Amino acid sequence: LRGEVEELSGKVDRVTKEKAAASERLAALEAEYKVYKNLADTPGDLMDQLNKLAMLEADKAAVSSRLNAAEEDLENNKELVGTLKEQVKGLKQKLARAENTRRKLHNELQECKGNIRVFARVRPAEERCVMAVDEHSGEVKVPYNGVQHAFTMDRAFNLRSSQEDVFAEVSQFVQSSLDGFNVSLFAYGQTGSGKTHTMFGSSPTDLGIIPRSIKQILETVEEQKENNWEYALEASFLEIYQEQVFDLLCPEGEREGRKYTIVAGENGRNDVTDL
Repeated sequence: LRGEVEELSGKVDRVTKEKAAASERLAALEAEYKVYKNLADTPGDLMDQLNKLAMLEADKAAVSSRLNAAEEDLENNKELVGTLKEQVKGLKQKLARAENTRRKLHNELQECKGNIRVFARVRPAEERCVMAVDEHSGEVKVPYNGVQHAFTMDRAFNLRSSQEDVFAEVSQFVQSSLDGFNVSLFAYGQTGSGKTHTMFGSSPTDLGIIPRSIKQILETVEEQKENNWEYALEASFLEIYQEQVFDLLCPEGEREGRKYTIVAGENGRNDVTDL
């Protein structure tokens, strides 16, 4: 519909220009008509003057007809543009209602899946310490003292699972954050178990959860601008090591002597002072 509105607006401009040109042509013909009429009233080649006068009369009538048609076309196009603008306005209202419904259903779906979910990801290793991974049931089997022990999670990723596979499972959490809900995701495991690879990735072609999440957020914000949505984005990046908080976005020269305290903020959220 926006395309039609733009096309019709262009057509309205063209018709308006044609109308102006036709009006100028009509004024010129009327002036020329007066000149020939005066000449026709004087002695000379009267028949030739009369022929020219007749041609001018016909030309004037044709231009007047085109001018009337252009004016009528202009009015019709203006009415159509007004109608289309009303339709666009109505569709935007329907889109806003549909978006609110989608958010509500998305949140209900996430609650049905469980507000707290645990995933396991197995990385390749020289020594085989995981005996079996069942992605569908989320079961991981590991040996201990010659006996297999099965652990069941909400989802399990085997060593062939890609970064895309993992992010496809957690991207719905990112959407929930854009819908206004608090979301937390963290990686837990021993040193060398693959936390950094999963969260950051190893190369621009093998990105992890954090850069993919930021990309999804920025792309969604850009898309929603067309629907008159506005987002205010803030980001912090901290590390807690040996019970101490480190602000990773603070320049090194300003870190000396800074003390950070974790306090209860608004809506039950934990905030870090001076971050």
